[in-house]
Order: sequence, then structure tokens, then C-alpha cells
Amino acid sequence: MYRAGGTVTGERDAQPGVSRVRRLGTHLPPVARAPGEARAFVADALRSWHVPEDKACDIVLAASELVTNAFEHGSGGIALRMRFTGDCLLLEVRDSDPGDPVLHRPGPRSVRGRGLALIQALSTAWGHRRGGDGKWVWAEFRLA
Repeated sequence: MYRAGGTVTGERDAQPGVSRVRRLGTHLPPVARAPGEARAFVADALRSWHVPEDKACDIVLAASELVTNAFEHGSGGIALRMRFTGDCLLLEVRDSDPGDPVLHRPGPRSVRGRGLALIQALSTAWGHRRGGDGKWVWAEFRLA
């Protein structure tokens, strides 16, 4: 189970097998290890929610990319939230940069700039919304 330095908030299921919305979130420090902590946090949550491994791998990669962007382009803490309804998972990452995320089309020799292109390819939908002094970047994944 996730044990890194972030603060975890969430809900537990009342009974196994009962369908309901599950929510989980954490705050990550703005340090280089944040993407790794996000991967561990998301992987543990998805495993406990019995998300199929092929879908979980895509979601873990997306979380890593979103947190990497928050670390590289924001300042201050990073927030990560997930909401799972049984057939859909919403992943959201907050950073302190109020600027819109930019989807790049890097050349074949470029070693950077593919994060949001990966998010677009892996998710059903993605976008962002402003919130306070920053923004939330989100990605939705259909699991059914």
C-alpha cells in the first residue's frame, strides 16, 4: 500500500461488491520523486479497486505524466485525485501554474514534450479547468 510522504484522503466501500463512487486523493511535494510516488499511489488504489491490469497500466502512466508536468511547470504542492464509478475513472492533478496546458507535436528526434499527447492517446477524454491560483488537469478513462 502507498506509504510515501503524501497525505491521503478517501472513502471506503460499505460492503464488498456494492457499486458506489469511490474517491481517493493525495498531496505530493514539489520534488523530483513526486511522479514515482504518484505511480505507487495510483497503482495501489487501482489494484484495491480491482481495475483490470491493462487499463491500470494506462492510468498509472497518465498519472505519472500529469504529475511530471505539475512538477516541471508549477511551483508548490501537487494534488492528485481519483474518482471511480465502476465503469469510469477520473484522474485529476492540480498544480499552481495558471497557464493552460499545451499539447505539443514534437519532432521524431525530440526527447521531450510528449506527455499530453500520451494523455490524449490513453484516455477517453482530457482537459483542464482553472482553480484558485492554478489549474486541474484531468483525464477520464472508460473501463467497461
